[in-house]
Amino acid sequence: MAALVAVLVQACCAWLLPLALAARGAGAAARAAALLCALAALLALSPLGAPYSAARPQRLMLFHTRRTLHPPLAPAPTEEHFYWVPELDANTHRSVDTYVGPPGHVKRLDDASCARLLYCGAPYYLPVLSLVPRSLRAPAPGPPLARLQAALALRRVNSTALQLSVQARGPAHVVLVLAPAPAARLAWSSALAAPREGPRWGARRTYFVSLTAARGDAAWSLELLLTHAPGAAAPHWADVSLAGHAQFGAAARAAAHAALLARLPRWVAPTGWGVDLHLYRV
Repeated sequence: MAALVAVLVQACCAWLLPLALAARGAGAAARAAALLCALAALLALSPLGAPYSAARPQRLMLFHTRRTLHPPLAPAPTEEHFYWVPELDANTHRSVDTYVGPPGHVKRLDDASCARLLYCGAPYYLPVLSLVPRSLRAPAPGPPLARLQAALALRRVNSTALQLSVQARGPAHVVLVLAPAPAARLAWSSALAAPREGPRWGARRTYFVSLTAARGDAAWSLELLLTHAPGAAAPHWADVSLAGHAQFGAAARAAAHAALLARLPRWVAPTGWGVDLHLYRV
């Protein structure tokens, strides 16, 4: 950005150079310009030049995540724990590396993960992958308190349709993301609203379903109908991401998560809760 601005300024002001060389006192003008640049640099490095304050804080979202990869995404169910942090501005990585850390252990979710795992294997709360495509993960000392129990079953209805049954029990807010195989599409679901497509995952359609209960933990039963052209075949018919978000209640934050949010600087406006994320391929 600095190089681009320098090139544009030079292109716009190059015509002033002959006038500056012909003018008297050019040295004094150059020294005054250098002094102004030095003052601007000192201001930028001082607290007066800080981009954040208690009145205009940095937004930081830390989701304490338990992620389980189910076969065939892993040879056996594989569980890992981490803090997932969407990159909401250019300074997110620096703040997370400094205050969440440990320094050097904060990693960006790479393109390989996004190509292999639906929604980059991250527990997006809203279908904003196209708006917030980059995110970080930092080590967590243990698992979140949130727990989601889930079971999926896929059965063939006829030569061009399959039914995916999803049973889940857990937090009051559950997010399901579905990506049918390239040859298939979601034709119907038992959710109240008609299925609507979300951001594409490569060449595949995705569908984002939000399930919400008003009175705490709940049980969910969802039926999804996938259709395809006659004779179409696929090794797997769908990738599914199922996440239970514990936004409130006793399971919202583990002790380490709450302590981490509490010790962030005053110029940070943090939020976040525990998430139990399950990834399937059926």
